[in-house]
Amino acid sequence: FFFFNDTATTEIYTRSIVGSVRCVQETGYQRRVHGDYYYIMKSKLYAGIETGGTTCKVAIGEGTYTNIIDKITIETKDPTETIGKIVDWLAGKNIESVGVAAFGPLCMNPKDPKYGFVTSTPKLAWQFFDLRGTLKKMLHAKFGKDIPVEIETDVNSCALLEYTILSKEISSSVAYITVGTGIGIGIVVNKDVVHGLVHPEGGHMRVNKRQEDKDFKGVCPFHGDCLEGLCTNNSIAARKQVTIEELSKIPDSDPIWDLIAFYLAQAIVNLTLVISPEKVIIGGGVMNRGILLGMIHKQFIPILNKYVQHPMLETPEKYIIAPKYHPDNGLMAGILLGMPKTQSVSYT
Repeated sequence: FFFFNDTATTEIYTRSIVGSVRCVQETGYQRRVHGDYYYIMKSKLYAGIETGGTTCKVAIGEGTYTNIIDKITIETKDPTETIGKIVDWLAGKNIESVGVAAFGPLCMNPKDPKYGFVTSTPKLAWQFFDLRGTLKKMLHAKFGKDIPVEIETDVNSCALLEYTILSKEISSSVAYITVGTGIGIGIVVNKDVVHGLVHPEGGHMRVNKRQEDKDFKGVCPFHGDCLEGLCTNNSIAARKQVTIEELSKIPDSDPIWDLIAFYLAQAIVNLTLVISPEKVIIGGGVMNRGILLGMIHKQFIPILNKYVQHPMLETPEKYIIAPKYHPDNGLMAGILLGMPKTQSVSYT
């Protein structure tokens, strides 16, 4: 007989016919043991897309977001051309859904006619592009049926992923920060991502500048010396008068890293005071500099200055942590977006 749930069609065999079970071709199947039964599970496939300014990444998750069985990187060009290449790669794969962790800003109001549009992005070709709608139309044309598409900002998607991973340690909230060519901040509160009027753009918050950095005007085209204008790889390269490719040659002993840690620690204190997340996860290309996380831990305590007191805040190495699955966390976040919200079986 057959047992159905949200994620798998399960053929149940008693142990008396285990020999027959072992004859089943295992491609695409997962074996689980429960009580007196062997479960041979044919896992469903979920697609995840992570859009970026330079490349778009696409992956297939089998049964769950952590089990990536295939992936590809596609150069980001004209949006219609790029989405077409993504759909062509997905063709022939028996996917249940697609989740998109997208760069923004995005329109995230389902009642708005522009829901799923990229809006005022500096990437000119993508401005006010119907990302979700175009993807759904191309998928329908390719597969001959409607494929569900869920969309969320890349940082909110990653925040949701980290919350899901940490759900046994925390109850309802997390903040996710990525620091690279830009700075994004995703927020989960009460077990769901925060949108509000649009969605959080915490990378553009203001922080206090150090005296030795007062003459640096920042690189943000909108705000100059906001957090993003002070801490991205472009801002570091501008101060040191090197290319982004040469940043790896800057030694750990250079004072620039303490400066960047100071600004990022301020941002985390701001998040702590405003939303009080149970964990802060910080990643991205700039955070690949191994010494930075420890520097942020050290700066965090004197900036907070014991105004909010909790044992977790006294041990910043437990409160401010790195992403678990970097560098595939964006792909996993996309896959997770498209998975059934009421999934009853975990394969992690």
